[in-house]
Amino acid sequence: MGPPTFNEFIFRVGVLAAVLGLFAVVDWVVYGKRAKRWREYVFLLGCAELGAAFGVGVDQITARLSPEYFIMGKHIEPGEGYWTSVMQLGVQAGFFAGAVVAGLLLIANSVAPRCQSLRLIVLAGFLLLPFTLATAGACLGGLTLALCGPPSLIDDEFTRYLDANAITRFCIVWGTHLGLYYGGAAGTAAAFVGVLLRRKAEC
Repeated sequence: MGPPTFNEFIFRVGVLAAVLGLFAVVDWVVYGKRAKRWREYVFLLGCAELGAAFGVGVDQITARLSPEYFIMGKHIEPGEGYWTSVMQLGVQAGFFAGAVVAGLLLIANSVAPRCQSLRLIVLAGFLLLPFTLATAGACLGGLTLALCGPPSLIDDEFTRYLDANAITRFCIVWGTHLGLYYGGAAGTAAAFVGVLLRRKAEC
């Protein structure tokens, strides 16, 4: 089974928002003005949207540098609809990544209940870590493959279809995306630990 279509993705986001909205209403009915779940859900959805915007930005840049990466590597059809498909890919990947990051930060902010949870505005500051390290990883990954040359997979698989310049650009974009993933994961882990340490220091 392949990845969901964009319409399926929109439907799932709508279902997610509806479920979170229902939970927020229940939390408000039970706790009244002390309810805080709705703030956390807004934080999660806001981070997911921020991630979607980041993903679109990255893909719009890299898709211009190497269309071959998206056509051959991501199986996006060239021609009419190419840029729409690239944008949809960025939205889906970025939304998921943003939601995961926000979810992990909320978990770090809720464990060890004897310690006071951080305000969400403070928690949002920790988002700088995954975004910064993802950007740094993207730059490092692209530079690494640009300097080291194409892996053997590229040599064996794509040299029949791409010239040397296209292969280089393909590798730069490939390295950029790999670095983005690894950097984002490292930044998320650092942010998670940072939230725990900050709460422990203020406990």
